[in-house]
Amino acid sequence: MIDTYRMDDDAVVVLPTGELDIASAPTLRDELSAVITAEPRPRVICCDLTEVSFMDSTALSALVFAHETAAAGGQQFCIAGARASVHRVLELTQLDQVIACHDSMDAAREAILGTAGTQAES
Repeated sequence: MIDTYRMDDDAVVVLPTGELDIASAPTLRDELSAVITAEPRPRVICCDLTEVSFMDSTALSALVFAHETAAAGGQQFCIAGARASVHRVLELTQLDQVIACHDSMDAAREAILGTAGTQAES
């Protein structure tokens, strides 16, 4: 299941739950694509991984797709709230060096709402 909500006029949060694997990653990719291309286009898209218990390479591919698509449109993409096991996958693949990763949605919210058009970092 994937929920989506607006943080403010310029930021949208995508909140997947459960396992992100070969069965669910296409849905994540489709949802991220829809959010990135929605009108009006959000300045920032944040994928909140708080409720994700497992993530495989197909989910990583969906996150890379979202990052690249957002960047091509002049938007920012970030990740927030990854559990230790999920964050470890981001570290091992060095995706945490490419995509802004925040420890929590509170940290992401502060970085997103506290910046105007600059890359959010934690």
